Amino acid sequence: MAPDILGLELQHALQRLAAEGWEVTVVITRAPGGRTDVGTLRVARWLVLGERRGIITAVGQQGGKGGAVLAYRITDDCQACGTCAESCPNQAIVEGARYHIDPERCEECGTCFDVCPAGAVVRE
Repeated sequence: MAPDILGLELQHALQRLAAEGWEVTVVITRAPGGRTDVGTLRVARWLVLGERRGIITAVGQQGGKGGAVLAYRITDDCQACGTCAESCPNQAIVEGARYHIDPERCEECGTCFDVCPAGAVVRE
């Protein structure tokens, strides 16, 4: 069974996986807003490819959760289809007539931006 590593710091996740004999490929995604000071790298996605093989997508977290400005925003173009909410690894999408992003949960990984069929999620 694959370990639950979502949200962990990348270094800790890699140590844990190595101890359990996993072969891991790491992909580091763009920093929100094009920043180069990505801060702490955290596991945003974990895809198991087979027997003890997987891919980690890591994203930088600058200054912790709940910052004043998020890297992404859901616009009035939102169709409330639920695609972003179902895809968010941190359950940071709050449902409503128009969805919005909970800054206390958002890790700024960009999953919502990548999957929105209406293009309603924009970078700030």
